[in-house]
Amino acid sequence: MDYCYQNRKDVGRITDLGCFSTPFAAVTLKHVVDSAATLVPPEVRTLIVATDDEPWLIEQIEEVRKVYPDWKIIFLESPKVKVAKTSTDDKEEAYYYMRARGGTASGTFWWGSIEVGRQCEGFVGHFGSGATMFYHYQLCEQHMHHENVCPATFDVRSIPELQTHLDP
Repeated sequence: MDYCYQNRKDVGRITDLGCFSTPFAAVTLKHVVDSAATLVPPEVRTLIVATDDEPWLIEQIEEVRKVYPDWKIIFLESPKVKVAKTSTDDKEEAYYYMRARGGTASGTFWWGSIEVGRQCEGFVGHFGSGATMFYHYQLCEQHMHHENVCPATFDVRSIPELQTHLDP
């Protein structure tokens, strides 16, 4: 959150990071597990995660396992394919590939994760993200074999400790 406060005068720079409500980088996997636990019965302890930052997620899973060993956390690992270079920054290339093409040229990875998500008992997301809102919309279109029914939902922007209260 320090990034948001230090750069608050540069609106264009911080808008895409969720800084005016809850910065994306402020949300940890522990926040997500805590939020999911409020949505589902105690016997449900499987969390399916979608992110465009796999190295972060793998690190977070290891941390969460120490605190919540009964939770099984899974994610669809992105395909490891060679991407045409448009930059000298490998991390930027991987991010662009995941964000722009959903992990595969056809979007199979993205739509596959939505199909898995349609079986979920609850949905936790950052609704300051267009991708989260689109994903949630797709779950509401058809969820648990019912049309126009949304899963139990939690928006991490409602976690008070994560809010910046910056004015745009």
